[in-house]
Amino acid sequence: MMSLLQEDVRSPQDARVLKVAVLGLPNSGKSSIINSLTNNAVCSVSRKVHTTRSLARAAITVGRTQLVFFDTPGTVTPDAARRHKLPSSLVRDAEEAVAQADALLLVVDGACRYTKLGLHPRLLRLLALHPTMPALLCITKVDRVKQRTSLLDVARQLTADTVSGRTSHAPQQPKPHDPYNVPNKTRQELVVFTSVKTGKGVDVLRELLTRRARPATWEYPPAMVTDQDPHQLALATVRAQFLDRLKFQLPYELRFSIDSWELSESALLIISCHCRRVTRLNPRHAALLTISCHCRRATHN
Repeated sequence: MMSLLQEDVRSPQDARVLKVAVLGLPNSGKSSIINSLTNNAVCSVSRKVHTTRSLARAAITVGRTQLVFFDTPGTVTPDAARRHKLPSSLVRDAEEAVAQADALLLVVDGACRYTKLGLHPRLLRLLALHPTMPALLCITKVDRVKQRTSLLDVARQLTADTVSGRTSHAPQQPKPHDPYNVPNKTRQELVVFTSVKTGKGVDVLRELLTRRARPATWEYPPAMVTDQDPHQLALATVRAQFLDRLKFQLPYELRFSIDSWELSESALLIISCHCRRVTRLNPRHAALLTISCHCRRATHN
């Protein structure tokens, strides 16, 4: 990967690029959908909130078109960040990603009961600040929804019944508490239902994004899937697995570091942990074996 970072980018004459800012609440499935779209585990994934702590980039080159994704931290308000002592990057990085993007991909958890209440005010603010930028709505985790027809109601609520400028029902009146006081406050061009687990809708979403690419030189070599430093990528992978598999044994702010790094053909991964709750576990503990397996597979790829 280090050699790819230093490689000169050579684009074909009719090269096309689309830079996509992927936005959503914590644990909405942003990193998972990017991994599925790029066919690579380039973004760390965990069921614990705020696994993504800073802006990360991932790319996939399909023919002469390159899609570049900005994986942003889960959307939080400045007040929430201060109250929970979260890094300022969780607030700042999403805005920086949108400023660099050509399109927005709003990811919402279709299985979350609060999704039907509407988009987060922070997302509405970003949409309002960039009224001309194309926006697509991705409702993910649909495999967890028992009544699939309810997803249509969720889509109507999130899009204010308007997609691509077309209204399926009578226009909704602005609500008094609506911070932007406009009927169609979300203006998504398209709504796509996806499931990372089953693969539903992922290819469709990738194709829709590819069609929206613009003539431009490629950002990265075609074989490159992320600009993240391999060391940081490995750390993020290990951290996500520990938080996911041992969420009750580990403090959230546990720090991870690399003691040694050596390139070899074998997928040898040695993880030492000085947390007493973990060291008390049997080395053959199911969670530790699962962590080892997932980390080895991810870092080897």
